[in-house]
Amino acid sequence: MLTVGVHRLEVLFSPEDSANYTDAQASVSVTVRQAVPEIVWQTPDSIAYGAALSEAQLNATCSIPGSFVYTPSAGSRLAAGTHMPSVVFTPEDNLNYETAQASVSLLVTKATPAIQWQTPEPLIGGSPLSVAQLNASASVPGRFTYFPKAGSVLPPGKHAIEVTFLPVDSVNYQPAQTSVSIEIVEVKEVAIEWATPAAIPYGTPIGAGQLNAMASIPGTFVYSPCEGTVLASGEQTLRVTFIPDDDNYAPAQASVSLMVSDGRATSPSASPDAGASSSANDGKPGAHLDGSRRSSKRQKQAVTAHSNDLDESRSTREAAPPAAVDGGSIAQGSGSSPRPVLSRLASKVFRTGNHPRN
Repeated sequence: MLTVGVHRLEVLFSPEDSANYTDAQASVSVTVRQAVPEIVWQTPDSIAYGAALSEAQLNATCSIPGSFVYTPSAGSRLAAGTHMPSVVFTPEDNLNYETAQASVSLLVTKATPAIQWQTPEPLIGGSPLSVAQLNASASVPGRFTYFPKAGSVLPPGKHAIEVTFLPVDSVNYQPAQTSVSIEIVEVKEVAIEWATPAAIPYGTPIGAGQLNAMASIPGTFVYSPCEGTVLASGEQTLRVTFIPDDDNYAPAQASVSLMVSDGRATSPSASPDAGASSSANDGKPGAHLDGSRRSSKRQKQAVTAHSNDLDESRSTREAAPPAAVDGGSIAQGSGSSPRPVLSRLASKVFRTGNHPRN
């Protein structure tokens, strides 16, 4: 095998008829050029955007030893679309072989964004869907569209919530969808028992004898007006909001009427200490707001009329000293911190016991 270059080829001819012919000679010049290596490179399978080029795509071969240089190189990440990676092969025997080149077509498809969405906690019936449930996230920037949408109120039972994600980079990413399951818990109603209290004389602050609503489950009572309020004479309305400790129950409200008798009907010969409860109004012992006196006998009758209810009501509450809470309200309970109440109610907060009123 001749090496690359210009070579002289010679020939000597000896005829069979040597009697009539002599030997003859001849020569020619021949040029041996470098050979072109044959590169074998199969078209690779498509890859998704974000995948780095590797030996799975850059895998050309040749029949002789040498080195490959790829463009783009291993580790490169290509945009979505069709690309033409190329390779340059340099043979070790660079005297007899020249460098060779080849290329293939590579399809880079759009990537699917990864969506993370934890299954939400059960939702109380009647509560609208919000960011607490509709809180999916994605690996790339984009916009989420939920179905049902935020603000929707679903009936009790299990439901599928779906989301469609539209990436900002629509060239390299395609839309993605996923769903989660949410359970809507049916809300249970709470019955409040609150007997209409007996009438009280004008100037008597309302207290446990009137604010004695009961419920069958533990929770918090918020009264309006609050304990200690002195009501005007006439028919007044007492209101209460009950907030259950168990989230499976909905808050409940109730109201009763309270008759406040006109203090001016009180006998002026009443005992002086009968007005002790109203002394804070004008600083004079036994004085009423309008200057009249209130009978201690009448006061005792009003208190006695509620003594049984008061004892029975307090037996269902946890015995603990009152503690001040927001807005000047008072929480009565087991010693644990009371449930937050709305200070705008300016009301007194009571804790129920674990048993209903008998």
